[in-house]
Amino acid sequence: MQSSIVICANVIVCPSGRPDLNRGPPAPEAGALTGLRYAVRWSFAAGDVIHASPAVSAAVVYIGSWDRNLYALDAAIRIDLQNKAVSFSSPAIAADVAFYGTSDGFLNPIGLRDGALLARFQTDGSKENGPRLLDENGLFRPALMYPDRTLDGMMIGMRTMMTLGPVLSSPVVADGIVYFGSTDGHLYAVR
Repeated sequence: MQSSIVICANVIVCPSGRPDLNRGPPAPEAGALTGLRYAVRWSFAAGDVIHASPAVSAAVVYIGSWDRNLYALDAAIRIDLQNKAVSFSSPAIAADVAFYGTSDGFLNPIGLRDGALLARFQTDGSKENGPRLLDENGLFRPALMYPDRTLDGMMIGMRTMMTLGPVLSSPVVADGIVYFGSTDGHLYAVR
């Protein structure tokens, strides 16, 4: 049986409860370094690069992607989230909340029971440079970031994007405090 994937407000949920565990090659693949043999239990194709590590809670796998989605691979959960920015950060899960950072300089907390976006935290870099580099919908203004389509222009654009204070690190939660670093040079501890 193949799992069907349904898009629910930019978050993809597997309605069958789990990705199809029977997918993958029938024969195990050799482990590159250990000589062990691995069998692919299942895989999931996002709409773009998956850069971060997943988080797992109550048999639900959470992963962000460059396609601006936070994926919840389980039918018991429905998350309605529309990201405006790319997530490089692995989510941290504590007390039924998933915390992850995005390239626009925000820490995003998502309620795992109802999928609600809770109070977002904006980095100092985002507060300072966001009004200039983001449009009224919170999307990047590429013409202001990338002066031309050359390699130098791309490097300048990346450097400019870093002034927004993206949260590229993965948050850590301890004793009710969320810790994370930002490209604006700050380590934040927020409650």
